[in-house]
Amino acid sequence: MERVHENLDRPERLLGSTYKIKTPVSPHALYITINDVLLNQGTEFEQRHPYEIFINSKNMDHFMWVVALTRVISAVFRKGRCGLHGGRA
Repeated sequence: MERVHENLDRPERLLGSTYKIKTPVSPHALYITINDVLLNQGTEFEQRHPYEIFINSKNMDHFMWVVALTRVISAVFRKGRCGLHGGRA
């Protein structure tokens, strides 16, 4: 059975969703995309796990901080066990 781990190669295609979030601190919305990897496709053990996250906005005031944050969160997703989703990433 295939599991999430830090050496899992990024597939050519991931499943994902993008969310538009308006905040009271900026006139510009945040766009958050979370891409999931599908493991054990076509079996009874098929599971979808978060693999990477991207955050974007027209407001570039905190661009470097946002890029660093998304890289850390994505690395935690790929590690396999991050404490989210009942202890499973």
